[in-house]
Amino acid sequence: MCHKIVYIIIIWSIFSCGPRTIYEEKHILDSQWSYTDDITFTYNVQDTLMAYDLILTVYHDEDFGFENLYVMTQTTFPDKKVISHPVSLQLANADGQWLGKCSNNTCQTDIYISPKSYFQSVGDYTVKIQQHSRTDSLSGILGLELRIQEAILQ
Repeated sequence: MCHKIVYIIIIWSIFSCGPRTIYEEKHILDSQWSYTDDITFTYNVQDTLMAYDLILTVYHDEDFGFENLYVMTQTTFPDKKVISHPVSLQLANADGQWLGKCSNNTCQTDIYISPKSYFQSVGDYTVKIQQHSRTDSLSGILGLELRIQEAILQ
């Protein structure tokens, strides 16, 4: 009986742990996010055989006036190759309801920008994010966080 309990505890502890995070960094923004304010994340990858989830968390106030946040992402790879992409980050549904968790006038939305991805090379990667909306200074975005964690493949 005692051995069964030990095995159950071991199995439970293995499956109760979430995915391992290899990188996490948060940037807090001032009251305005202008075109000239780049947010840069630099992280190191050592395992190219593991799949990873890249999750961007957008922190915004409940008065943010748009359903989407338009950004330009620029990724620099270990071999110095650079790729840029415009990205629309969905923060609200068509009815205007925020997709993230909101509390005390602040919302937090996790967006899987690259789920179950493999890195091609070991080394340092840099992701630069610029706001890419139609206005020079964007208010209501409070910060961005990039988290890279081992993906759970099923």
